Amino acid sequence: DWSKFDEYATQSFALNTQRDYRRYARHYSHVLTTGDASPLLGLSDCKRRHAMGALAALANFMGAKEQWGATVSKYGLKWAGRNDLGDLVGLLYSNRFDEMVNELKVSLETIPQEYGNYFRFNVLTGLRPSESVKAVNMLRTNHDYLNKDLGVLEHFRYPKEFIRNTKKAFISVVDPETLEIARGTRSLDYQGIRSEFRRRKLPFAMRYCRKIFATYMRKHVDTELVDLLQGRVPTSIFAKHYNRPNNLEALEKVRASLPELRNLF
Repeated sequence: DWSKFDEYATQSFALNTQRDYRRYARHYSHVLTTGDASPLLGLSDCKRRHAMGALAALANFMGAKEQWGATVSKYGLKWAGRNDLGDLVGLLYSNRFDEMVNELKVSLETIPQEYGNYFRFNVLTGLRPSESVKAVNMLRTNHDYLNKDLGVLEHFRYPKEFIRNTKKAFISVVDPETLEIARGTRSLDYQGIRSEFRRRKLPFAMRYCRKIFATYMRKHVDTELVDLLQGRVPTSIFAKHYNRPNNLEALEKVRASLPELRNLF
C-alpha cells in the first residue's frame, strides 16, 4: 500500500529524503520482493546509497528487515562511498577550513544582513541548514524553546521537528549575542534564503556552516561533545558506557568559544 508507505515516510524523514525514498522505493521495490539486488550494483555510489536507504525504509515499513539484511549481505552491498588514496591525499594537503570561511565571508558581505544572519547563526550552533532555519523561526514565537538557566536551545523537546529517523538535533549552546543574531533576521524558510542567493548569482554554501562549527569546536572540546551537539548518537562502547564527563562544564567551554568563532564573520 504505497499511500501508507508515503504516510510513514512523511512521519519519519525530512522533506527531501521523503521525496527520494518514495521515488527509489517504487523503482527498486522488486529488489526487496525478489531478493535480486543485481540492479543496484551498476548504480553510482551516490544513487546506490539513496536506493539502499529507500529499500531499508521500505523493509522497515513492511517488517522485512531480516530479508533485506540477508540481501545486503549476499550481494556485499555497502553504504559508504569511495574512500580512495586520492581522497586521503586531498584531505592531508588541503586547508578547507580557511577556504570555507573565506568563501562564506565573500558571500555574506554581499547579501543583506537579515539573510546573512541565518548563516552566522548556523555557524554558531552547528545544526544542519534546514534545522538552523527552523530554530531561528521557532525562537520568534516559542518562549519555552530556550532554557535560560542553561543557555541552550532544547531541540529534543520538539521531536516532530528535530528527532527524525536518521537525522537528529538535541541541544545547541547559545549566548546573548547568538540570540541577537537570530533576532536580526527576516521570517524566511530555507528555500526563501536559497532563492536570494540564486537571484544574486552567488554560491549557496550553507552546508559549510556545520563543517566550520565542528572543525573549530574540536580544538576546544572532546569529539564526543561535538557529536552530541550535532545530533550524532555515540556508537562506541567507551562513549556509551564509560565516558561520563562534566557536560555542564564542557558546555561552558563551548559558550566561551562562541565569540572567537563569531569573529570569523
